[in-house]
Amino acid sequence: MRPILVAASGGVEIGSDADFATTHMKFVLGFVGITDVTVIAAGQQVSDESAAEKARSEIAAVAA
Repeated sequence: MRPILVAASGGVEIGSDADFATTHMKFVLGFVGITDVTVIAAGQQVSDESAAEKARSEIAAVAA
């Protein structure tokens, strides 16, 4: 089983310097021994109309 972290935020780009949430979640998961975490960005829903479809595509690719 592979851990997948789907992250959305209210304006902070996932993976940017200001994104503390995914870094924190990966740290917490690593603390309990889960280290190979795939992060899928589902943010920027307001400013990018195709963001939801991009996230769905990434989830489908990882699930396949």
